[in-house]
Amino acid sequence: MKKSPLYLRILKGGFWKILGTGLVSILSLIINGLLARLLTPEDMGNYSYILSLVTPISIFAGLGLGTTIIRELSGAISEEDNSKALTLIQWVIKWGLGSIILVSILMGFSGEMMGLQSDLTWLTAAWLLILAGQKLVTEIIRGLQKTNLAALFHGGRIGGAVASLITAILLYWSWISLQYIQLKSALFFLIIGGLFSFLLAAVILGKNIKKLFGKMDFSFQLPPIFILGVSLPVLIHDISTSLLSLSGIWVLKIFQPASDIAIYGTAQQLTSLLIILQNINIFVLSPEIATLFARGELKRMEKMQRRVTTLASIPMLIAFLFLLFGGEKILAFLYGDFYSIGKPVVMVLAIGIISHVLSGSCGLTLAMTGYQVDLMKISLISGLLTLILSLIMVNYFGLLGAAGAASTGYIIKNIWTLLVVKRKIGIWTCATLNIN
Repeated sequence: MKKSPLYLRILKGGFWKILGTGLVSILSLIINGLLARLLTPEDMGNYSYILSLVTPISIFAGLGLGTTIIRELSGAISEEDNSKALTLIQWVIKWGLGSIILVSILMGFSGEMMGLQSDLTWLTAAWLLILAGQKLVTEIIRGLQKTNLAALFHGGRIGGAVASLITAILLYWSWISLQYIQLKSALFFLIIGGLFSFLLAAVILGKNIKKLFGKMDFSFQLPPIFILGVSLPVLIHDISTSLLSLSGIWVLKIFQPASDIAIYGTAQQLTSLLIILQNINIFVLSPEIATLFARGELKRMEKMQRRVTTLASIPMLIAFLFLLFGGEKILAFLYGDFYSIGKPVVMVLAIGIISHVLSGSCGLTLAMTGYQVDLMKISLISGLLTLILSLIMVNYFGLLGAAGAASTGYIIKNIWTLLVVKRKIGIWTCATLNIN
């Protein structure tokens, strides 16, 4: 580690992210298990549908600025250009918060047209505002290379460790006190946890910016629009990726009862455990890839990525074996007996997740090296293909059709992205048996 500061940073960042992600993963299981017991299957299905809407819309609200600020801020810090770094942060905060507030208001007015119950639209809009705001703040903290701090607020579909902990406490209190709650109350608890986490992250960001660069001077003048042009391909990629993973729930909403959505949603939550270490890789490697590419150290970047991908694949495959042989018991233990029938869905979804992990951080590499337009095209086409497959396969195979469409989309996207990285940049990012 003394000879290689790069790996020392990765180990330190990975350590903190493992702690944060481990806590988030455990809390996510607890939260979903409590929700499955506190809500009726119909309400649980509606919750899964709301989550499937909030996830891509929060990405849209962020305008793709999170990835852009990590890449650009890492470059400015490596060049020791504090003025440029501070200006970038100000631009991103202005564009990001403005967009998030506007999209959240639109969500409140149009929620019923999206299939939400009238009494849940503004609660969903408030949750969207908090989630998107926290994500933006966390990405800026990551851009400052404060990995240990960012790990507190990053990860999971409902927020990081802080938000998940507060939400889990509130839901556990409801379980031991009330035994049953309505979906409206569950959303209210999610909002409370997210709001506390967002405010804490904002305070931490403000103190770090002041310490590193001095006081920010905000004005009413809009920042240059070119930064949105840089972020647009990343935004389309992020939304298309959500389309790939969530279109199954949207199609099930049209053709199947809410209880089926609940089964699919819990199965999807369980398979997300297989991707934990891959998410840690992306979290830690983002600034490192941008820095190494800027220096032209491609071979070093390739070796770093393939080592990390291989090491992340081992526990993923072990976890897959646990799901293969004990999936029904795991589902019943975590969510209740009703959800144990979702094991076949878990296994089909897991095939796509395995392809995603084994291919490594190929999508991240394109985004961090200026090939975000290529990444956008791949994600958009594979996402639309997944949606079309879902519409066809759900009619014939139900839940398994939705899962099969998602896995097919993952496999196509990852193989395609891996080959484009090799052609454009000249490196592989996939797992390898030789990590020396």
